[in-house]
Amino acid sequence: MMWSICSSKGGVGASVLAATLAIESARTSEVLLVDLDGDQPDILGVETPELGLRDWLRSDADGESIENLTVPVGSRLRLLAAGEGDATDVSRLAALLPQFRVSPIVIFDVGVANAEPFSMQSMVLAASDRTSLVIRACYVALRRAQRLHLEPHDTVEVVEGGRALTTADLEGALGLPVTARVPVDPHIARAVDAGMLLHRRPRSLRRCAQDLIGQVAP
Repeated sequence: MMWSICSSKGGVGASVLAATLAIESARTSEVLLVDLDGDQPDILGVETPELGLRDWLRSDADGESIENLTVPVGSRLRLLAAGEGDATDVSRLAALLPQFRVSPIVIFDVGVANAEPFSMQSMVLAASDRTSLVIRACYVALRRAQRLHLEPHDTVEVVEGGRALTTADLEGALGLPVTARVPVDPHIARAVDAGMLLHRRPRSLRRCAQDLIGQVAP
């Protein structure tokens, strides 16, 4: 299964959720975490690999060689880092995507979605079996999501106090169910800041990830 996690606005927490989904899924299955956004090594508290996806896209290597760029970051979990530079020839990505299906579960940290049809983000979203949009009940984020014309399968709400918009407002505006909710929790920020997310995930974040995994489990 190829599962994309995206947002309409930066700083929402999509990358942290993608990392947590990968870690929790790896408790029972082999998982490949593909980083399009560039933050996963820092979130996981591991050293940034020397090469990654963008480096492969700029090369003439074949699809099978992508495995050589993945690095283990935990039991049954491997990371394909974003790499450096710009990947101008994203047509190679279309040929690579089927290769990812060798892994039982592939989670893409898409970051902020891009509406351009031939962007890396759009190509990955189109190829994924499931897409989850991470969003706060924020008017700006909601309007950006509407303008992007995203077609995710569900929405994950990051809940914070003091917002005028509600879960029902999100569902009504996007026409999508909110299938999981995670509160803004200082323990999550502390775990990421300390590089401990891989080993010590706050209960609120772990519960959200497990709820989502339970909904997509065969």
